Amino acid sequence: MYLRYISAALQVQTLQATLNRSLSTTLHVYGHPTALLADTGIPPLYITQNLQLAQFRFRLHSSPPDTIQHFLWNLWQPLLQVVHTLEDRMQTAICHVDPARRDPASPLPHNISLANPFNEEKLYKKYFESQCSDQWRKHLELTLSNPPGRVRAYIHWHLHNKHKHSMYKPAPYLTHQCCPYQLELLRIRTQHTSHIIPSHLHYAFRHARADYTDRV
Repeated sequence: MYLRYISAALQVQTLQATLNRSLSTTLHVYGHPTALLADTGIPPLYITQNLQLAQFRFRLHSSPPDTIQHFLWNLWQPLLQVVHTLEDRMQTAICHVDPARRDPASPLPHNISLANPFNEEKLYKKYFESQCSDQWRKHLELTLSNPPGRVRAYIHWHLHNKHKHSMYKPAPYLTHQCCPYQLELLRIRTQHTSHIIPSHLHYAFRHARADYTDRV
C-alpha cells in the first residue's frame, strides 16, 4: 500500500524477494518467480509502485480547491521544489505509465473526462492498470532476448495466450471453479516438478539431445 513512499530501488527489490517467497510458501508452489507472478496475475512491485505514484500525482493535481489534499499540495510545493524527490518520482512514473499525460494540464482520456468527477480517480486507476499491463508485457518480452530456456519458452507462450488480455488477471484455469488440480497445474506450469516429470531425460539415453525450441 505504501510503495510510493519508498525511494530506494534496493528496498523494492528486497520486498519483491520477500513477496516471492511468501507467495511460494503460501501456495506450496516453488517454481520460477516470473512464471508464478505472471500466472497468478501479480505484477512486479516496481510496476505497482509506478501505478501508485501516477495515481497519487493525479489525486494531488485534480483535488478540488476546498479539500485538505489541495491545501497540503500547495503547502508542499516550496519543499518539493528544493528536494526534487517525490515530485520527480511521480513525473518519472507518469512517463512510464501514461506518457501522454506528462503535463498535468493535458486532457484526460475521453471516457474518463465524461465520467462523474467523484469516479474519475477510480476510472483513471483502471486505465493505469491497462497501461501497466502493457508495461509488464514489455518487461517480459526482454526475457525473449535471453538464451533459450524454460523461462523463455514459458514467457513466449504466455505473451501469445489469447485468453490473457490483462496481466492483472490470473490464468483462466486458476479462476475456473470446475477446473480440478489447480495447484498441481500451477506447479507443472512453473516447472516446480521438473525432477518428477523428466520430459527431456530420454534424449540423453536414446538420441542426441534436440534443441530446446524443437522439443515437444
